[in-house]
Amino acid sequence: MSLNAIRVGIIVAGIVSTSPGTVEASEYKIVGDNTSNIAAYREGKLDALTLLVTIRNEMARGDALVDSIPNGSGSSDIQVHGERMTQLVHQAVQKFGDGSAGPFSDCALLASAADDLWRDQIVALESASHKANTLDEILYREEVSACRSQITSEPKPTITVAGPQKSSELPAPGCSMLGSTHSNGAMPAIYWTCPKSAESMLH
Repeated sequence: MSLNAIRVGIIVAGIVSTSPGTVEASEYKIVGDNTSNIAAYREGKLDALTLLVTIRNEMARGDALVDSIPNGSGSSDIQVHGERMTQLVHQAVQKFGDGSAGPFSDCALLASAADDLWRDQIVALESASHKANTLDEILYREEVSACRSQITSEPKPTITVAGPQKSSELPAPGCSMLGSTHSNGAMPAIYWTCPKSAESMLH
């Protein structure tokens, strides 16, 4: 069961750097793991790599197209290329979601960032400024790097742990706090993500 399935109000928190505490291991409960996320990574890795390469090739083609047409705002080639960039956004969302979660969320965001930068290039071409929005160019380059990082970094096995609200100390070494809940009349609890290796320590 994933953490989302718990249906609680999570308050996002940073990584906790305190040492393991004195709360008994029996007071912690393993409520989920990231097995499905790892499976999604392995299943989608090739698609993500293909998307990354395709986007970079299409951006290079768009740059060459813009450079070859001094005033190409009405060019059919410009229109066709714009439609291609929009298609890549739809493909990315279909495969990897809207970029809010998942092992390749940044690859989904990359497609949108590339489309935004392409549209900026056309606006610049139409206005004869020949200079796209610098911020969109930075965002595009950041998403290229982030998508590549996700492709090359398989998620490490983790478990999600619920613990007593009375202690904010680590259930085991290497755990990070996710947040806490008081909703739906449930007992107050703190949620953690921990290395899979901590599982034996919590039984």
